[in-house]
Amino acid sequence: AALRPLWRLRAHMAFWVDSLQYYLQVDVLDVGWQALAAAAAEEEDFEALAAAHEATLASLSSQCFLQAGSVSAALHSLFQLCLALCRLAELADTGLRQPAEWAAQVDAIAREFERQTSFLLAHLSSLASPQASPHLSQLLLRLNFNGMFRVGG
Repeated sequence: AALRPLWRLRAHMAFWVDSLQYYLQVDVLDVGWQALAAAAAEEEDFEALAAAHEATLASLSSQCFLQAGSVSAALHSLFQLCLALCRLAELADTGLRQPAEWAAQVDAIAREFERQTSFLLAHLSSLASPQASPHLSQLLLRLNFNGMFRVGG
């Protein structure tokens, strides 16, 4: 019973990581690869193929949020929190933990993860519009498809 909060938080984190990974693989990389492969099959001119390659790289970079500093920073923070929970979970198997201190650390990570996910959802929602950025709308759909997570910081 003492580990229940840890496993609940781990499941929540796994959902976010899985959803992000699925978005990147299926909605971004696979689509970009298909577009580049189609251009390679159609183009006979190397310069046109190079231009298609550059366009694909720019699209991938945009859809992976490599230039969006605030999104990238929020994702980095979420990943750091996941790693922090992994380190705490390793301590759960050893006798080296103090139960009250350990539970407080799990709770602090859970609160910060909730804060960061709320910020990320709110920030992505503020940036997203179906016409201007369909990839943001797709990511939001993957992360919060049923409206379960609170949007707002």
